[in-house]
Amino acid sequence: MPTKGRMRLVADVLSGPDEQIAEILQSVNGLSADEIEAHAIPIPYKGKQLYVLTPIALFQAKLANVCSLPQEARQDLKHLQLLVPVAKYFLRELLEAAKSPERPAQVIRWLGQHVENIRQAVGTDLLLSTKEWQDFLPISEMSAHPSEAVVNLYKHLPVELR
Repeated sequence: MPTKGRMRLVADVLSGPDEQIAEILQSVNGLSADEIEAHAIPIPYKGKQLYVLTPIALFQAKLANVCSLPQEARQDLKHLQLLVPVAKYFLRELLEAAKSPERPAQVIRWLGQHVENIRQAVGTDLLLSTKEWQDFLPISEMSAHPSEAVVNLYKHLPVELR
């Protein structure tokens, strides 16, 4: 798999029942092979394991595209802006599904990665419409979650993004 920063290579294309198209990629700009495995949902396909990127991984990849690729005729910044509420909703749904006081390891991993992604996006002065944690993360769900690990992650967020 190519290292971070390289362009993606399409390995296969799937067609859905309503003419949807999905590309099977060999690599994703901004994500290492380990990050793809850690921040994606595995599904079996033709005897192999494929990884469907979560909104957290998509945000990271789009951020890498905005920062590393010429943006003429590209819409990476628009996609990054669209992923702000999508990633927040995704995390909210994960927290709602993980209502146990036990440590939800995968949710914590994805929350932690998204915190890093947000800090990088805001730190690079991208034209994101907001610079407040509550616009990026499900703050109320994090602060009131039954898992101490989730609450601690919330409590240790820096006051400001910058």
